[in-house]
Amino acid sequence: MRIVGPTLLAAYAGKIINIHPALLPHFPGRHGIEDAYQAGVSETGVTIHWVDEGIDSGQIIAQHKVPIYKTDKLADLEQRIHQTEHTFYPSIVKELLEKGEF
Repeated sequence: MRIVGPTLLAAYAGKIINIHPALLPHFPGRHGIEDAYQAGVSETGVTIHWVDEGIDSGQIIAQHKVPIYKTDKLADLEQRIHQTEHTFYPSIVKELLEKGEF
């Protein structure tokens, strides 16, 4: 994971998206799944957003909620988040392409 610099952002303004394993604006940064799990919230999810100069601060395109069950281990939640990412991300990319937003 890297922070995109101003040169690349300027060259591809409005064309770079990111997938984040939490419901932004909650739990930004590198450890979104673990942070949500440790916080004891009842749900988290996956956010797809436009990349800007901040860390997970770009405009949100779409979100998908994922429950956190009381019986979950961190690994259980990680697995559900990643399963969600693998279907949600391609569907949103397809939508953006169909709308001509890429």
